[in-house]
Amino acid sequence: IEQDKVDEANKEMLLPSGSYLTQPTPEIPFGKQIGKNDAGRLVVTLWGPVVHKKDASVKGRIRIRVSPEYVRKEESGKFDYMSQRWTEAVNAYKRSFGEAPSNKGQVIEMLEKYPVALRIGQVGVPTKSRPEPDGEPDNIVWNIQAAPKGMGAAELSDEVPF
Repeated sequence: IEQDKVDEANKEMLLPSGSYLTQPTPEIPFGKQIGKNDAGRLVVTLWGPVVHKKDASVKGRIRIRVSPEYVRKEESGKFDYMSQRWTEAVNAYKRSFGEAPSNKGQVIEMLEKYPVALRIGQVGVPTKSRPEPDGEPDNIVWNIQAAPKGMGAAELSDEVPF
């Protein structure tokens, strides 16, 4: 096996690190799955198309995982990844609509149907500072923010999916 070729192919399959906008449309909203993980925690997984904010030729698909059930990491006592992303999504809703969401469904619907800004990175790929990475190569959402003015949300429905 030519590991250098495997590493190169892994890196090419991933989106470059940077700032992106989600691109759901009324015809093609983001895919959504709501369920419990192995620990019984409510997890919302969304997936769909994104485009780089500075170079529209850079496009791809991304997966976003959030949880409205807050969990702290044992080792640090800080909120975990999915709790942090949920908080950012709630903040993005407030900024987009000018008011706090009245239920979880509104936040999920915003992520599913309206553009939001994402900061995306790469994990599991060799770098100068980490030539032997842990885990599988993948993209990761480091941050969720409101979309820039003029690209944000219209009025959301009052439907609550759970």
